Amino acid sequence: MSRPRILIADDEQHIVTLLSMTLRKRGYEVLTADNGTRALELACAFPVDLVIADQTMPGLSGIELAEKLTGTAPVLIVTARPEIRGEDQPNIAGVIHKPFSPNEIATRVRGLVGPAAPPREQSA
Repeated sequence: MSRPRILIADDEQHIVTLLSMTLRKRGYEVLTADNGTRALELACAFPVDLVIADQTMPGLSGIELAEKLTGTAPVLIVTARPEIRGEDQPNIAGVIHKPFSPNEIATRVRGLVGPAAPPREQSA
């Protein structure tokens, strides 16, 4: 059984690191990108179950990325801009406003793609 694959796209490295660690610890496979253009390349090269994208990043914004990925993977937008909403946007699975807790993200991911199998222990 394969683990759900999550793509995290954000130009703030500390957010990418925090989200990656949080989701990997819960058993998800994680890919990362530091801009919207690279995120689109990765999503096209490697099928993903969900994209977590910052709204404001170089290349494509989170909403532009969601538009380009319609029919492939839903996008969860993370933003500091309170006016950003996703209800009327195609392919946006939700919006989480900064500041957020890692547990909030993990709960939303689990609700969208289901639980991940625990990571396997590697033998020496």
